[in-house]
Amino acid sequence: MRGGWPLTALSVVWLAAPLAGCDDSSDEIGGIETVSADSEMVLEAARFAAGALDRDGASLARVIRAEHQVIAGLAYYLEIELTDGTRWEVTALYNTEAEWELKESREIT
Repeated sequence: MRGGWPLTALSVVWLAAPLAGCDDSSDEIGGIETVSADSEMVLEAARFAAGALDRDGASLARVIRAEHQVIAGLAYYLEIELTDGTRWEVTALYNTEAEWELKESREIT
């Protein structure tokens, strides 16, 4: 466990994909890095995750913390707050089809 975030095989193992248009970069493949909470890709991942949580109309209020991991693609480990006041730790993956997948979510109480 790194920084309180669970890393499972499902979270980090997936097929290679080119990431056209990605604005976040990493010097080390496989390394987890803190990234700006207001970067375009972080906000896109956070908005997707907030919508996927399906919380009765609640939407993304803010990104509290963001990390990403480059593994021939991108995994985002985020702490987000929704407009209903709930806070969540989520893992959003940018998959091989250039689509987002919500792999893990846990409400922070």
